[in-house]
Amino acid sequence: MSRLAPPDPEFLPGIRVDTTYTPRGSLPVVTLFHPHAHTRNVAAGTAMLAIASALGLRYGRHFPRTGQYIYNIRDYWALDYGHPRDALSFSPQDPVWPHVVRGGEGCLLAISLEHEPRPADEVRMLTGRVALRDRAPREWRRAG
Repeated sequence: MSRLAPPDPEFLPGIRVDTTYTPRGSLPVVTLFHPHAHTRNVAAGTAMLAIASALGLRYGRHFPRTGQYIYNIRDYWALDYGHPRDALSFSPQDPVWPHVVRGGEGCLLAISLEHEPRPADEVRMLTGRVALRDRAPREWRRAG
């Protein structure tokens, strides 16, 4: 996958975040999707692909390690999606999910290139495994 520039922060409010578990319920997963992303919406699909590229995700449901992080700073959850100053913040829907992520020191990450979190076609899903950090990167402190 070629390197694409991450979308500007104005794109972030359109992204939906689904926090759930693998089908057997053992591993936490955070999935990003956009309601307008589908095969005919090039702009939304390209922006989601750019986020996946910046995170080092790969096609399919194999969840390889990426070297990237999910951040939990106090009760604030964020994903560094490759923008130099901004991060994608989200709130887990399940109150137990944060404890499972903290206990496992990370989670699985998926980006759907469709308008739903779990597309049937693996070619429309990019995945990886991210570690957990409880401190913001230095770049975040200098931003703004």
